[in-house]
Amino acid sequence: VHLYQCFGPTWQILTLGRHLAEARKRAELLESLPACSVTEWSLALPRRCLDGISDEEQRDAWREFGKAQLEAYDNSATHGWFFWTWKDQHHHSWSFRDCVEMGLLEIEGA
Repeated sequence: VHLYQCFGPTWQILTLGRHLAEARKRAELLESLPACSVTEWSLALPRRCLDGISDEEQRDAWREFGKAQLEAYDNSATHGWFFWTWKDQHHHSWSFRDCVEMGLLEIEGA
């Protein structure tokens, strides 16, 4: 499955709090499947839900968003997960390397 929360009109109108709540519910979705691999995900969120908050609050939001997704994917994706890409030049939320280096994703052994 590909699990993004930045594409489509429904995701665009949600608040940051609602995005985080939806990420926390991912385990329920994955556990309802007989088997699955999360083959694409990122920390990308619609710009609208990050507008008006400080840079530090944005980093905290990405950290919380990443933690919620990793907990679901590590515990409930029967065949593992793959982040979108190692390095993306457009934004760190699409770049696994940058997310780890910035402390937005905490990966054991990384």
